[in-house]
Amino acid sequence: MSGTVVVGVDGSEASNAAVDWAARHAEFLGATLVAVNSWGPIYPVGVEPEEKARQELTKVLVQVIGAHRAAAVRLVLSPDAPGHLLVQEAVDAEALVIGTHGHATLTGALLGSVSEYCIRHARCSVVVVRAAEHG
Repeated sequence: MSGTVVVGVDGSEASNAAVDWAARHAEFLGATLVAVNSWGPIYPVGVEPEEKARQELTKVLVQVIGAHRAAAVRLVLSPDAPGHLLVQEAVDAEALVIGTHGHATLTGALLGSVSEYCIRHARCSVVVVRAAEHG
């Protein structure tokens, strides 16, 4: 094992919950937290997608785990497909942590396509974190 915990970050509530869980788990293990974000092939003209993704990822990390802890996170940014990128980055990881995007009682039990891909293909443990329930 490489002493890393990999987390997928897309800015959703479930993703933010995954970041929080992954940061606490990495701290418990004494592992490095690796935050992964990918962007699609279509981007507005005049916008540098990697820089925009870096800014958004850093903003999420600071909001969820604080500036001090966010500064120690290794960032991975790529236009690669999210599931493939996460599995590739987690090949030697202690764990891969991702959020799920269920919305209602029935669909809340279902996994999103990225979550399902990671569970099927990752070589490490996969933790799927749901967003906090409201209400």
